[in-house]
This record gives sequence, structure tokens and C-alpha cells, in this order.
Amino acid sequence: MSGLLSDQFSTSWEELVNFDRLRKYRLSRVVSALKGEGLDAILVFKADNVRYVSSIRPLIWEAGYQTRNMVIADSRGNVSLFVASGDFQRVKENDPWLKDVKPLASLEDAGISSRVVEEQFIPELRKMGLLGSRIGIDATTLYTIDFLQKSLAKSGSTLEDGDEVMRKARAVKSSDELRLLKASSAIVDAGVEAARGMLAAGKTENETAGRALRTMYALGTEWMPSNPVVFSGPPPFRRFATGRPIEAGDRVVVELTAMNDGYCAGGSRTFIAGDAPVEGAADPELREAYGSVVKKLTPGTRLADLFATFRKWTHDAQAEASLTLRGTGLSLTDYPHATDPESAGTATLSEGMVAVVEARMTRLKKGVVQVSDTVHISGTGPVFLTKFQEG
Repeated sequence: MSGLLSDQFSTSWEELVNFDRLRKYRLSRVVSALKGEGLDAILVFKADNVRYVSSIRPLIWEAGYQTRNMVIADSRGNVSLFVASGDFQRVKENDPWLKDVKPLASLEDAGISSRVVEEQFIPELRKMGLLGSRIGIDATTLYTIDFLQKSLAKSGSTLEDGDEVMRKARAVKSSDELRLLKASSAIVDAGVEAARGMLAAGKTENETAGRALRTMYALGTEWMPSNPVVFSGPPPFRRFATGRPIEAGDRVVVELTAMNDGYCAGGSRTFIAGDAPVEGAADPELREAYGSVVKKLTPGTRLADLFATFRKWTHDAQAEASLTLRGTGLSLTDYPHATDPESAGTATLSEGMVAVVEARMTRLKKGVVQVSDTVHISGTGPVFLTKFQEG
């Protein structure tokens, strides 16, 4: 918990996270990525990308993930924010670093979207001197993209895929981002410990997940980047909790995520349920495979080589083994990202990346064992940010 307590709260007598430096770093990464792709600007709709560029804490719900806020950022570092109208006053009062903020109607209606494009987005692009430019976009509704393409074409502008720009910008974490990730990782550790304390015969998976969630929210998590997983019983594995009562001797997978100031961490462990639950991920084959992969999390390593290493250790024909790498930051979709050798392609690790590394083994008679951690790829090797240990 030391990482949580030292990194979660700012003080006047020491510098922990320097948020002004963090905001400048993130915008500089976007500007560099735009220049690298030859784009003059980008229109950002995804909530996590909006947060990366503008540093607002957007209202988050599934339906509005890419329709309630929008940021224009250009290659000179200028930023214009359109924020959900219901959140406009809060942002104006709380976020003084933003000089150009306007309310935005929901773009979930095609008629409203058409008017917003013509009456707000295009005039703002004109004011910023961006008409006639190459402009990227991350993702929003198909009709909003269509309206933008047609309107921009009238001025000689082109609208291009800009999602890769944002993923490249977000891939390498600064020292301030790492401090925030350490705090979210500590919240995950606390949640796993709380869940372990509930793994007694008769308790349900949902009760166990509820204990973990209460603990993590009490420690400041903003929300859960993914469903809390408490899985017991026979395969196949599922990524959620149910009302199933846990039985003594069950292998129970607990997988949790947390978010601190927008930054996401995740981790999982497998326990043997009982009066004194013990970590049950002692499957020697999985543990050796996982450890071997983590050791190779160094700058320059090819993701495909990580899967090759994993396969060397998981050769039991009676078992199904899987390895996943999910880059993490303001979401669990940063680089690096791979679920198999094919998706790994030719990608390599870079210093400053952070990933949730997950290994799972399913044996028909013994059940499911899983272990995962949030790991920083540093210049001196892998550094565990989640630090949960038995006992």
C-alpha cells in the first residue's frame, strides 16, 4: 500500500505528480505524432483520448464514449474543446488551463450531428486556420464521420484515420504517468486482498466481487475499466462474477482493474478456497511460462518472441494455455497489444511502455489458473507495478 499512499495525494512539501508537466507532456506527444504522420490536426472523440489531450475528466457511460465530447488539437499545440453540455459549467470552473471550451449537444442523433458539424465544428476549424488541411479523426458515429468528410471536402480538406496517431502518442509513459499507474496498481492489490478474505465456502462469487469493489472505491478508484472477475468451478472460463456459491477446495480466479486519475491497472491471482485461502497459481508449467515471459519484457523485444517463449513452456497437450498483453494508460487499449503471435506481428517493446501481462492455463480436470500483473518496461528491465503476494 505504500505506493498508493505516497502517490495518490499531493502535498506542498514534496513533488509527487506534477500535473502541469503531465498535461504538457501529453500534448507534446500528440503534436509529435501528428507531425510524424504529416497531419495538421486531429479530431478526438473517444473519452480516453479526449482526456489525454485536454486533461478533463469526462463523464463516462457506454452510449456516450465517442459522442459526448470532442477535442481539436493541431500540430502547433493549439487545443479547442467541445464538452458535453451537462458538464460544461463544471469544466469551465475546474479546468483553467483550457482557454477554448464550448458546450456540445449529444451526437447520438444524426440530425443534431449534422447541425453541430456545420454550425460548430467547421467554423471552429476555420477559426483555427485548419480548412484545406489534412485532418485525422479517431472514432465516432459513421454519420458524423460522413458529415465531416463532406463538409471538409468543400474546403479542400481531407479527413483521415487518426486512431494510430493517438495510440502512438499514448504508448510511452512519463514519470508522472508512472506514478499514477503505481497508485492504481496499489488499489488493484488491495482489491485482490479483500477478495481473498471472502473466499470461504458458501460465499458467492458476486459477494466476493462486491467486497473487492467496495475496497477499491473506498481507496479512490474512479471506476472499473473492465468487469470484476471472480470465477470458480469447472471450465470454460468467463470474465465476470455470478451468484455461484464458492465451494471449499475450488480454484478461484480473481481478476480486477482500477483507475486512478484516469490511469488503469489490472491484475489477477488464483486462490484455493477454504478457511484460510491460499494462492493456487502454483501450476509449475504456467508459473515458469509466465516468469519467462516477464523476464523478456525489455525494450526492443519483439512481441512475437514473447509468444514463442510462452509456447516453449506450455507444451502439455491436455491443457489450453493463453498469453495476452494489453498496453495500459488511460484505457486498457494502449500499445503494446497482442493476443496471439499473429496479432503480435513485427511490433516491439519500447522503454516507457506499461502493459497488463496475463497468462492462463485451463486443464479439464483441474480447472483454470490465471496470473496477471501490470508491468513497466523500463530501461533496466521489467518492473512490477502490481505487487500482490501471498501472505
